[in-house]
Amino acid sequence: MEQDNLHKQLKKGQVASVYLFFGEERLLLNETIERLKKILLPDGLEDFNFDLLPSEKASPKAIVDLANTLPFMAEKRLLLVDAAMLFGTAKDSAKTNDETLLHYLDDPNPQCVLIFKCGDKVDKRKKLYKKVQDSGIVVEFAPLKGIKLEKWIIDYLKNYEKNIDKDALSYLSAMNGFTLEILVNELQKVIDYCGDASTITIQMVRQIITKTVEANIFDLIDAIGNKKGHNALNLLENTLYLGEAPLKILALLVRHFRLLLMMKDLKTKGYTDNEIKDRLKLHPFVVTKGLRQGAGFNEIQLTDFLEKLLLAEVELKSSSTEGGRLLERLIIEFCYGVA
Repeated sequence: MEQDNLHKQLKKGQVASVYLFFGEERLLLNETIERLKKILLPDGLEDFNFDLLPSEKASPKAIVDLANTLPFMAEKRLLLVDAAMLFGTAKDSAKTNDETLLHYLDDPNPQCVLIFKCGDKVDKRKKLYKKVQDSGIVVEFAPLKGIKLEKWIIDYLKNYEKNIDKDALSYLSAMNGFTLEILVNELQKVIDYCGDASTITIQMVRQIITKTVEANIFDLIDAIGNKKGHNALNLLENTLYLGEAPLKILALLVRHFRLLLMMKDLKTKGYTDNEIKDRLKLHPFVVTKGLRQGAGFNEIQLTDFLEKLLLAEVELKSSSTEGGRLLERLIIEFCYGVA
């Protein structure tokens, strides 16, 4: 089930007996659990009707025993189970052959809401996962992107009586290296920085926001395209200093040059910016920036750069070559034509 559909159900007072929550966006996941607490637990009786079962104690028998406990002066109880070991992948999960929990899920206690809270991923091949899928609701809290992320940013800023201009909003939503937990911290910095100003501008955002490696790649490509080798090498050094792995930087450069080549080809064939966005499933900010960057290269250069990056990726994966030095060598070659 989509996150939005779950919240529509909760708004209508429709609460299931069993949930499985997992995904990378922990802030949204935890907010949903808190929302269910407010819906289900009467004031002053939370301690009597809420149980948290940590992973080391989350045996099938313990889960079923607590789930079958009757609520105290309330319609329902809430049982939250740290179930990463029950639903995780083969490497990190516990093998459970106990049928007790599977039988419980065939006919869950209507006076208990059971929430299985997992990590970023679950093993969808497991019998337990399929059983929860049949008898309850499974929700993956995936990272927000595009319009959904922009709406979240706008709504968050409204709580502080702040607006945000279009350019600043596009810039933030295009920086997909942020989780919402990190984004909240960055937005708080901007809110503090802008003081009494009612509107957050792109200048404020650029001044304050901590750049992700994806954002640094944009600037790195700009520097390469403008043959500003000194700037490009400084950007590379800063990105490595922040702890980004050379292989990740190289992979992002490969992806970015490939996109530049595809965008340039589509533009040459007469596609509009909007058609390119839809065809490549990219954010408008990325398309606008990419087309501008692509104008600084011809197709032969882009193809040549991409081939060199791919060869470097193979070298980095198959040898003991020092990644930072390899990236420096590529940038010098791109900017100065010196191998």
